Amino acid sequence: MKCKSVSTNKIIIESMSEKDTFNLGVLLSKVAFPKLVIYLNGELGAGKTHLTQGIAFGLGIKGIKSPSFIIVAEHNSGKIPLAHVDLYRLQTQSEVEELDLEYYVDQNYLLIIEWSERWTEKPKAESVEINIKYTEHDNIRTIEIISSLEKIISHLKMLLTNIKI
Repeated sequence: MKCKSVSTNKIIIESMSEKDTFNLGVLLSKVAFPKLVIYLNGELGAGKTHLTQGIAFGLGIKGIKSPSFIIVAEHNSGKIPLAHVDLYRLQTQSEVEELDLEYYVDQNYLLIIEWSERWTEKPKAESVEINIKYTEHDNIRTIEIISSLEKIISHLKMLLTNIKI
């Protein structure tokens, strides 16, 4: 894992492997809190679920799988209740609205949404947007973490400088 750049609202990481992506998720779990929404964007196979598995692991939750077919998976066994959502199979905004995802924010869940670009009317919740992009190298991904919450970016920056990256 290599930190490429840091600003007040954005961190760009280069992940060299699935393990790096998972470990970044573990770091993200340390800045997660109830009612936070994490929007994950990236192509199929980019690493959204690996990142989510790392976040969940850091919260004490194991056995995370992509909820592509069930759409929403609730996990209540960790430090924070987690709702893991995959919007890949949904075609319309009305299908997304039927899920009532704001419920999870209201109920103090950490809400992680894969394929979040399919949700056009997002709630006014504290959030982090994470964009995972392929590079010209097979296993290397560029991961862009964006948030207007300075506490998340500054804390994550501190965590990243305390490990060898």
